[in-house]
Amino acid sequence: MTGRRMTPLVSTIVAIVLWPQVVLGQGPAPAGVVTTITGQATVARATLPASQLPLKFQDPLYTRDTVRTGESSVVRLLMGGKALVTVREQSVFTVSEEAGRARVGLESGKLAVAVARQRLRPGETVEVGTPNVVAGIRGTVVVFDVFRATAQAAPGPVPVTSSLYVLRGQVEVLPRLPGTASAGARLAAAQGPVIVGPLQHLSVTGNVFGPVQPIPPGQLAQILAGLNAGPQHTGTPGNVLEQVGTQGAAQATLLAQTLTGTLGLVPPPPLPLVEPDLLPCTSCGSTGSGSLITNGGFETGDFTGWTKTGAGAVISSLGSITAPEGSFMAILHTGAGAVGNRTSTLTSESVDSGDVFRVKVSYNFLSNELARSSTFNDTLTIKAIDGAGVTAFQVTESRNTSFVESPGAPQTATAGGFTILAGQGVTGFQQIDRTVVSTGSGLQGLLFEIKDVGDSIRDSAVLIDAVAILRDPPLYLLRDGSTLTRPAGVPLLELSGASRTFDSLLVVCCNSSATLGGGLLRATDSTIEMPFSLVSVVQGGRVVSTFTDPLVQVARGTYTLGRDMGMLDLAGAATAVDPATGLALGTDRPLQHAGAFLDASQATVRTRSVVRLDTALLEASAPLLALRDGSTLSAEGAAIDLAYRANVTALGPVVRLDASTLNVAGAVVNVNASVFSGGGTLLSLANGSTLNAGLLASVSGGGLFSWSGPLATFSGTGNTVNLANSLCASGGCVTAAGLRFALTNGAAAGNVVVTNPTPFVGAGGTVNAAPTAAHFLVSGSTSKVTLAP
Repeated sequence: MTGRRMTPLVSTIVAIVLWPQVVLGQGPAPAGVVTTITGQATVARATLPASQLPLKFQDPLYTRDTVRTGESSVVRLLMGGKALVTVREQSVFTVSEEAGRARVGLESGKLAVAVARQRLRPGETVEVGTPNVVAGIRGTVVVFDVFRATAQAAPGPVPVTSSLYVLRGQVEVLPRLPGTASAGARLAAAQGPVIVGPLQHLSVTGNVFGPVQPIPPGQLAQILAGLNAGPQHTGTPGNVLEQVGTQGAAQATLLAQTLTGTLGLVPPPPLPLVEPDLLPCTSCGSTGSGSLITNGGFETGDFTGWTKTGAGAVISSLGSITAPEGSFMAILHTGAGAVGNRTSTLTSESVDSGDVFRVKVSYNFLSNELARSSTFNDTLTIKAIDGAGVTAFQVTESRNTSFVESPGAPQTATAGGFTILAGQGVTGFQQIDRTVVSTGSGLQGLLFEIKDVGDSIRDSAVLIDAVAILRDPPLYLLRDGSTLTRPAGVPLLELSGASRTFDSLLVVCCNSSATLGGGLLRATDSTIEMPFSLVSVVQGGRVVSTFTDPLVQVARGTYTLGRDMGMLDLAGAATAVDPATGLALGTDRPLQHAGAFLDASQATVRTRSVVRLDTALLEASAPLLALRDGSTLSAEGAAIDLAYRANVTALGPVVRLDASTLNVAGAVVNVNASVFSGGGTLLSLANGSTLNAGLLASVSGGGLFSWSGPLATFSGTGNTVNLANSLCASGGCVTAAGLRFALTNGAAAGNVVVTNPTPFVGAGGTVNAAPTAAHFLVSGSTSKVTLAP
């Protein structure tokens, strides 16, 4: 259903539901505990039904207790740590709890109930009963209102009208009096429950069910009327805070605010965006051949679709270097006998319309300046220019930053008017895969510029292939400084039993921001096909999650999330020099989230990477990836991809597997011209979990992988880590603490420092790596790995 969602009621109710159950001491287990009371209320115990005792803050309520609220009074009740009930003035209700079912009976008046689905065990339910209906609730926020007529002309029972308003989730409603039900009610019972979905309303008078209708936005204040409370008490009960613990300090603060009434139940302001209908996927299965530009692979053998200035040609190979895609690639160079500051350019055709694009490029920077003074800093620049003439992103390679004083090209080779000399600089093919948002309409195109700096002797070049521009219409787009705020507990997208295909979920760019109170995605028993990202944060955008549960939660179903570019695509722009490595690393924090990034339960997930970072800073204090209950995730690239100039600090475990399987085609962690550091255990495997990967980590481009603590910890039995590669088959590997490190492109034994004698901890697991397989790949003379206890 398309519509606006509601904020403070959901945030207030759901925030408290998520907290652990209050400790109540000895004696019969209560059905609930009073967390807030305003005004006066009384309770009649089931054992003393004739007695009316005053109800006080922190009083327990037991099964079959009946509570009556007085005038201008509100009571809030926490039931079992999984449901919060807020009851209006002049209402009468009962509570009960038995094995697998908590129940609230509303005889008259109004109440709101919220149920935290993640705290319900399998088969456990929460019910609300009125005199004429019974509603089953799981993971729902709903308001019930019972009205009794005071007089009627005809004799007989006074008719009761029960109205319910679903604010989140869905409710299953059945008549309560099947023995005397009307034909309509018997039909409803025979056909199964009536389903009331989010932002829908149902009224039942007697046993006659009205139609399920949308809630008009103008009625929100009326629906919420009377559910605000200012508490009588001053402070938060200590036993609640003790249950939260030191790791939940932030949660305890929010709980205290809730209990002291600082988060009131007030009608919410309208959201700045209306949730759209899910769009069909326009780019599913797209490759370079489906690009919006012509001849992105130069397979016509010439520059059709491109504009070139200066020296360049279309070639099939340069010595042993061949086209990474198809039969041809382009070469652009400064020109033989180049004069100082000579520049050659290659520009793609424009894309006339569209807002969000995915830009892909494979390039290889080459320079004969390697043995020269750093004064001669030949430079490659790659730009995407949007429809307003603004540079949407820029990648720069230069002689001073892209090479080191070590052998480069193995032999002299000539093609397209360019000669690379033996021993000179070759970066190897690098990948650009970026989300671009136009500040105008469409794109003016891609620009490749190779520039000679400071001499008239040495030539530099770039090889270009597999260029593609694809449209990426997301479900949500924030641009031009716009904002989006989602209420607590409400994900940006929630699916149950659904099948959806779309390009991407959320793109935030251009000084815009999103505040997520309930994560990005929560899906159960569903199928999703999505080639691009769940979230792309680019060009100065920012996403802040105030949700401490996983950012993405999927259960039971099949989910293809970021098949082509990764689930979480994060790119910044600002950089600062890292003193430990000398790298210019990203300082922007496009995404801030304190919980796990992905949690999968009994689910099958396919992606390219869980998170991909480009010139960005990320701090992770919870697992980036958690798989449990028989889940399987398959990543076609690295599970965690620090693609370029990224800086990640993590508190392990970074990956947690519980009776689940993680398949990674590449390395679990890829570090390219980036820094990945942290402590704890990198990988946690429990209860028969399996990790199949090419490598534990790959480090290149002068990057640093620094970890303090075990690489893997095993608990339970039957856990396995399988590494499949042959990087040590022809030598070039060193061994330390039982780990093998493949050293390539100038890397030496001194690039690896291992002082941790026990990288794998626990008797319940094995690590399988053939004698020819490496645990780590270290590429480049300045790339490093340090492993400490």
